[in-house]
Amino acid sequence: MKSHSRSALLVEEVPNLASGALIYLPAGEQGILINFGGYNATAGLDSNSGWPLPSSYAVINVYDIASHTWWAQEASGDMPPDYLCQFCAGAAISPDDGAFHITVYGGFSLLEERSYETVYTLSLPSFTWINATTVSDQTNAEQQVNGTIGRDQQSCQMYNGAQLVVLGGNIRALADSLTDGACSQVFSPVRALDLSTYTWQTSFDPSVSFQVPSVIYNVIGGDANGGATQTEPSSGWADPKLASVMKQRAPRATSTSSPTTTPTSTTTPITTPTPQAPHSNTAAIVGGVVGGLAALAILAGAAWFLWLTLRNRNGRGKEGNGYGHVSAESKSPVEMEGRHLGELHGDHRPLEADTTHVYEMAGKRQAEPSELPGMRL
Repeated sequence: MKSHSRSALLVEEVPNLASGALIYLPAGEQGILINFGGYNATAGLDSNSGWPLPSSYAVINVYDIASHTWWAQEASGDMPPDYLCQFCAGAAISPDDGAFHITVYGGFSLLEERSYETVYTLSLPSFTWINATTVSDQTNAEQQVNGTIGRDQQSCQMYNGAQLVVLGGNIRALADSLTDGACSQVFSPVRALDLSTYTWQTSFDPSVSFQVPSVIYNVIGGDANGGATQTEPSSGWADPKLASVMKQRAPRATSTSSPTTTPTSTTTPITTPTPQAPHSNTAAIVGGVVGGLAALAILAGAAWFLWLTLRNRNGRGKEGNGYGHVSAESKSPVEMEGRHLGELHGDHRPLEADTTHVYEMAGKRQAEPSELPGMRL
């Protein structure tokens, strides 16, 4: 483990990091962000391997959202190896709300050129790393197939604050991919790790709640319900302000849903009168609009029939130009007008106009005058 002086940690700016973790915890006034692992892009390349330099797991970057402040806090314990990246992580909270436990699963090492299925937990506020791989391997079916198998580039989601649900990833035997990112019948694309026991589940139980596992409280003190006795880093705090932030708890989002209960016979139901006035007003408005539109439609129809009648009378007797007539001398193809007019009866009752038809004359013979279907003469 690399050594870091507290003064160096205080004055160092947070470097540009890649392929590590960024975890939210409800500490401080508005919450904090915890960053660790991956590669230090600011530091450049390793002169021996040519790989980007790692971000040491001995340094945990903490960002306080309320004060917009970064700290670099030194950690201790059995931590992941340098160069481990492309892992996934999730956080659980002790039942007494006194400690946070960030679990890291899997990942890839550029230095070793292989993937892992290791399980490490960073416990805060003691900033202590704990290796739980030996416990998790006992139920890890993938490790039982081949001890060189690892998983990287997967994602993790916490369910009910108690189970780490692993999604996808690249399955490798050392550096060789066994799945190329595709689903496999041997290696499940979805896995669930019970963080209370570090047991890989063969079936999903959504009712599981979190209890501090013995592999953790044997190191930081307390029991399954919390009560950790190690409440600060072994090397001391990087800044007293960070110590104060870690003691605070930010408000958490709570569910607004509640179980449905059946009222007892003594409960008086509260009824709300159904408003009728808005419905009546709406009906009146709709009726007025519809009536107005109907009146406009009747007037428009009457005007249309009057216009057609006058036009028919004005155009009568004009050979070759009247609606439905073609000149007898025409020798070229003529496309007939698509409108047909009906003459009104003597009782002045309007007739419905016939359906629109279009007739095209033959192009190789002289058209003869003919009466069009639908005409009433």
